[in-house]
Amino acid sequence: MEETTQETDEEFFDAQEDTNVTEDSRVNSEVLVEALAVLNADLPEDDPEELSRSLRKAEKKEDFDAKIAAAVASEDYSFQTLTDILDAAPFSNTTPGRQKVNGESTGTRVVFGMYTHGGMHGLCNKTYEYGNFVSYMNNFLKVNLPEESEGKAKWTSFSVNRNLPTNLHRDEHNHPGMTAYALGCGTYSGGGLWVEKAADEDDGDQEWTTKELTNGNYVVGKALDTKNRVVEFFPKRWHTVEDWTGDRWSVVAYTTRGAADATDREKKALRSRGFPFPDLRHLRRCRKEANGGSGVAPGKLPTRKARARPCGRTWLSWGPSSLCPCRWPLLPSPTSRASPATRPR
Repeated sequence: MEETTQETDEEFFDAQEDTNVTEDSRVNSEVLVEALAVLNADLPEDDPEELSRSLRKAEKKEDFDAKIAAAVASEDYSFQTLTDILDAAPFSNTTPGRQKVNGESTGTRVVFGMYTHGGMHGLCNKTYEYGNFVSYMNNFLKVNLPEESEGKAKWTSFSVNRNLPTNLHRDEHNHPGMTAYALGCGTYSGGGLWVEKAADEDDGDQEWTTKELTNGNYVVGKALDTKNRVVEFFPKRWHTVEDWTGDRWSVVAYTTRGAADATDREKKALRSRGFPFPDLRHLRRCRKEANGGSGVAPGKLPTRKARARPCGRTWLSWGPSSLCPCRWPLLPSPTSRASPATRPR
């Protein structure tokens, strides 16, 4: 669920303060045509097809924003309305780099919110380009959360996917200990979210099944029905999407691993669009809950052993090759005199 995309320009942070969808957000066609004429001024005069595509996209975005505005005005957060809005979405697949997870799929995947790539992090450009949709989607998730997640669900990003299959995987680039939330909508059947069983999870009367890993081992888990509902799951466990037929939309909200490095400005921008940015000071407790109270990632055991401390006192050694404290044993000087308590009689 992690992605790579271009970081937004600085001025976007100050340009997106209003989180409400109003009538002013609906731009008429004449204004769109005029604006696109400026934006496409560098297009060759003999390239009418490119200009025509841009105009069609602008008209589609106008209809997209109108549907969102109507849903907000009527406080409509139903799954049928969400499906209608997504069907009208003008964005296309803009998030490459997940071939390991999605294979050679031609499905659509677009990420909104915060991204992390290597040592870099920032906000996806689409977060600003489709600001009204981002606000609506975050509110939709909050309204439809499962009861046990209300009031404590947090995320920094979400991906919107259309007909996108996944291989069996774990989201290594999500923040450790944080849960994720998934939903499905559209005219499809099947397509459940298969998630690995937790070590301390009760067998009960669940229909457990097994999946084979690439190394030949097997993991036990079950499929969660995500159609027209939001489910909570732990993305560090093995999971995949089961086969389906029809047109399937899915939305997955998660916390990127770079959340702890987010600047105050980035947090403000995310919260202004409805992202419930997590307070990572409580991450230790959240990690224990996510991993069944052990504080260890599912399927792993602690491997770090306690190391014996050297005797003596702690001295700070500051040198040109190191700026960190080092432990050195305090040894008596060859010329030092013994104390009265230890002097031979």
